[in-house]
Amino acid sequence: TAILTTVFAGWILFAIALAIFIARRRARMRRPHGTLSDLESHFATAHSHPAVEYRPSTRIPPQDVLSDPELQLLPTMKYSEYREKVLKLTDSADEKEESSACVVCLDVYTADTTVRKLACGHVFHPNCIDKWLLKRSCRCPLCNSDTRGLLGLPQRPSVAKLS
Repeated sequence: TAILTTVFAGWILFAIALAIFIARRRARMRRPHGTLSDLESHFATAHSHPAVEYRPSTRIPPQDVLSDPELQLLPTMKYSEYREKVLKLTDSADEKEESSACVVCLDVYTADTTVRKLACGHVFHPNCIDKWLLKRSCRCPLCNSDTRGLLGLPQRPSVAKLS
């Protein structure tokens, strides 16, 4: 009977320890996510650095973009006019298929759609390409040709330096 009492007491202690473990685990899972200081105090030791550091952005703002007056040098026209003038000069069926939709928004051009023609010959909706040329780059998003250079405008020096 002494052995039976000892085994029974062991099972009771095991069940209590397991219940405490489960209760603590559930409480931890219900607790809202901690703050940065909680993380630092949890992971920091005498010889370590905080796990999370703030690093300011090193992204260089775009410098090689068009200005509004430069953008106005690029013509706008109806898509039907573009097809008559440009696509009839090149009898390539592939180019006609490529040019039937704006590659930025993927909307299909209709005859009365207004398009902006870049110096390289590619066309886009003015709303789509103007944002690109004014805020991102003066290069065509399709062929990467330099719109400023093809218009005969002076090149702006690049801010980024390769090392």
